[in-house]
Amino acid sequence: MGACTDQPLTPGVTRVGESTNFEFPITSRIDDELTLEVWPLGPPFVTHGNRPLAPRSTQRYVAHFEPKVPGPVSTHFVVRIADWSTELTVEALAE
Repeated sequence: MGACTDQPLTPGVTRVGESTNFEFPITSRIDDELTLEVWPLGPPFVTHGNRPLAPRSTQRYVAHFEPKVPGPVSTHFVVRIADWSTELTVEALAE
């Protein structure tokens, strides 16, 4: 779609419905797809499927994001991360 801002997202992502926080940089972007490297910020540990994600480990995901508010510039996105057969929904805030 391309109707999203090109500015980088602020580190600090919270899974919807949970209090687990993440930091991430965006490592690449093709249209509405992002590649994210995700670092958990300590306990409680997060599990993806049946696999625990240890603190400070790096995992790479391909994510699809959609602006919450349609328009040429959006600062609030819903990010869906496909992880094996698990799909996580997170909210990302941009400055």
